Amino acid sequence: MPWTLTNNGTVTGSTIGIDLQSQSTVTNAGSITGEEFTGVALRGGGSVANQAAGAIIGHNVSGVAIYGGAGTVTNAGSIAGTGTNSDGVLLGFGGSVTNQAGGAISGNQTGVDVQGEAGAVTNIGTITGTVASGVLLNAGGSIINQLGGAISGGSVGIDIRGAAGTVINAGSITGPAAAVSLTAGGSVNNQAGGTVSGGYGVYVVNGAGTVTNAGSITGTTRYGVSLKAGGSVTNQAGGTISGAQAGVLIDLAGVVTNAGSITGTGTNGIGVDLSAGGSVTNQATNSTISGNQVGVYISCAAGTVTNVGSIIGTIVDGVLLNAGGSVTNQAGGTISGGMHGDQRRQHHRDGGV
Repeated sequence: MPWTLTNNGTVTGSTIGIDLQSQSTVTNAGSITGEEFTGVALRGGGSVANQAAGAIIGHNVSGVAIYGGAGTVTNAGSIAGTGTNSDGVLLGFGGSVTNQAGGAISGNQTGVDVQGEAGAVTNIGTITGTVASGVLLNAGGSIINQLGGAISGGSVGIDIRGAAGTVINAGSITGPAAAVSLTAGGSVNNQAGGTVSGGYGVYVVNGAGTVTNAGSITGTTRYGVSLKAGGSVTNQAGGTISGAQAGVLIDLAGVVTNAGSITGTGTNGIGVDLSAGGSVTNQATNSTISGNQVGVYISCAAGTVTNVGSIIGTIVDGVLLNAGGSVTNQAGGTISGGMHGDQRRQHHRDGGV
C-alpha cells in the first residue's frame, strides 16, 4: 500500500525515523531523525521532498535511503548521514537528486550515492562527502552543478563509474585525489565561472573523454585534464587549464583545441602531452600553451601542431614531436623554448623530457 506522509513536527526513531515498506512519498518541513541507522527509509521506491526548514538525519546508514525501486529526492533544507560509514542520500535502484539553493546534503562517506541504475543529480546548494566522494554514481548518469553549487569529497568530488558519465559545471567541484573522475568514459563541460580543482582536475579512463572548458580546471598535483583512453579537449576563450605535471595529458590519440590558457606548472611540467599522436591547435592570438619543460609534446605517433598564439617551453622545447609530424606557425604566432622552439625527432619517448 503506498503511503503519503507529511511532517511539520519532530519525528525521532531509535533506529530509523520513518520506515515505509511500499512505494511512498514523504514531505518534510520539520525534523526527522534515525538515531542508529537512517532518517527516512523507503523500501519500495518513492520520493522524499525536504523543504527549506526541514532536517533529515541518519547515523550509520544515511539521512535518506530509497531501495526496491527508483528514488527521487528534492532538498532545500538539510539531509545528513553522520556515522562513520554513512551517506547523505543513498538510492539503491537509481533515480534523481535535486539539491536546491540553500540545500545541504552531507555524508561522512559520500554525500549522494546512487547504485543499481543510472543517476541524475542537479545541485545549486552544497553536497559534501567527508571521506570519499561528494557524488558517486555507480551505474553512470549525469550531474549538473549549477552556478552557486558546490560539490566536494574527501577523496573525489564527482565519481561516475559503471557506465559513461556526463558532468556540466558552473559552480565548484573539489577533491584532493580528483575533482571529477569518470571511470567508464564520458564528457565534462566546465562553463564560464565554473571551477574544477583536485589532484587531477578531470580524470577519464576506460572510455574516450570529451572535455570542454570555459572556466578553470586545475590539477594541483597531477594533471589538469587526463584522458587515459583518448579523446578531445576544447579550451575556450577565457578558459584556463593547469596541472603540476601537465595541463592536458591524452594517452591515446588526442585532439586539443585552445583559445585560452593551458599550463604545466611543475618543475617538469608540460603544457599539452599527447602520448600516442594527435593534433594541437592553438587558435587565437592571445591563446597560450606553456610548460616549464615543454609547451607541446607529442610522442609515439606523428603529431600536427597549428599555432596562432604563443607556445612556450621554458627550459627545453616549445614544441617537441618525438615521432615526427608537422608544425604550422601562422602569422602572429610565436613558438619559443629554452633549447629549441620546434624540435622534431623520429624515435619513441624515453620516459623523460
